[in-house]
Amino acid sequence: EGSFKLGDKEVVLLGGNYVWKAAPYLPPLEIIERNAEEIAKELAEAAYEPKPGADGEPRSKVPCVRLGAMFEAMMPDAAGQIDTTWLERLSQAIDAFGRHGVYVFLDAHTDGWSTTNGGNGFPWWMGAEMQ
Repeated sequence: EGSFKLGDKEVVLLGGNYVWKAAPYLPPLEIIERNAEEIAKELAEAAYEPKPGADGEPRSKVPCVRLGAMFEAMMPDAAGQIDTTWLERLSQAIDAFGRHGVYVFLDAHTDGWSTTNGGNGFPWWMGAEMQ
């Protein structure tokens, strides 16, 4: 079992994946907000209590998500320009989780590399360049 610290306190990170693998790559902000609230509430109410840390002190449960930050959403065309609208939506999603105390790990997610070979993650134009 690994050890994570927030400040000087050992904590247990609990959560899951939050990845949309196709356009628009993130759900509407209202849904993210509601999901973040539910994640935090359900973990606070969970019966699970972590074992004490290595120092014998109790450890807190900390909610987290692995948030998909799809490269194909960030840079959708071969011009290499970042889609600032999507970037703003990603920032709003991170803020929504943060408002409910849910920590975010950004995941530059890929499954099978790119849409050019039936996967997702990297932009189609990058996959085409490499084939």
